[in-house]
Formats: sequence, C-alpha cells, structure tokens
Amino acid sequence: VYTTLDPVLQDKAQEFVSAQVASLTENNTHNGALVAIRPSTGEILAMVGSPDFNNVEISGQINMADSPTRQPGSSIKPFTYVAAFENGWTPSTLIWDVPTQFPDGANPPYEPRNYDGKFHGAMTVRVALSNSFNIPAVKTLEFVGIYDDPNTPEKEGMIAMAQRLGITSLTR
Repeated sequence: VYTTLDPVLQDKAQEFVSAQVASLTENNTHNGALVAIRPSTGEILAMVGSPDFNNVEISGQINMADSPTRQPGSSIKPFTYVAAFENGWTPSTLIWDVPTQFPDGANPPYEPRNYDGKFHGAMTVRVALSNSFNIPAVKTLEFVGIYDDPNTPEKEGMIAMAQRLGITSLTR
C-alpha cells in the first residue's frame, strides 16, 4: 500500500482541527475537518475527518472531510462570489451585512445569521468572504442565482460555476 499522507503534516492537521474546534465552542462548533492537498499532483498530504474519532456525541467516526451527506457550508461561498465576479462584481464591491429576510412565498422568510451572531454593516465583498459572513453570501447568491436560466444559452448561476470548476456533487 502506498500513501501520500505525510505523517508530520497529519499530526499537525489533527492538532490544528482539535484546537480550532475547541476555540469555537462558544459559537456552537463541535466538529471540523481538514484536507491538505498538493495541487500539482493531487496528493492528499493530510486528512482529518473529526477532532475526536472516539467521540460519539459529534459522530467522530464519520469522516466529515468526505461525507457526501454534509451540506457544503462556507466552502461553497467562494464559488458564489466567483459567479458574482463574472457578473460584474469585484472584490471591492460594497455589500451590506444587516438583518435581511429572504421570503419564498410559502414559508416564513429565511433570515440568515452570522456565526458570531452580529451584523457588521457595510463592507466589501473581500471582507465578507474573508470573514465568511453568511448574510452577504446569501445576498450574493440571490444576485447570481442558484441554477441556470433556461432562457439563456450561457451556463450561469452558482451551480453552473461550481460545475465549470469541477464540482459535480451538487445534484439536489
């Protein structure tokens, strides 16, 4: 058996995930994962699926790094912002992080919240993405759309952007 895992990096990755999750418990964070890849070869240098393999309370034996049933969470935000860049936005585009409702017409409106429970006012897209704020990300998704517009020949929307960048698992 040949592995590309680097044991030193693997140990550091495990330490990092455990420390990061521990530092975020006040934000209701209990689990985390990390995958370190060498882009030039695709080798996986480290993979941590959970901060504690033996912790049943956080489903520690489920590898969160490759579990297809997990929502993409903040990892999908860059694809959404890249789609916005294709539609004229730049990293310096101003966006508001304020209480916002997104009604769907059938259910109570969706009201996203940031992980820190705060609103941060006006900011650039660069700041919104670097801080992983949820409200600006949902506003960006509203701008670009989720799916293709069937009335245009272009592949557009966040799903199409993700597909063009090699993400094939966003099927529902």
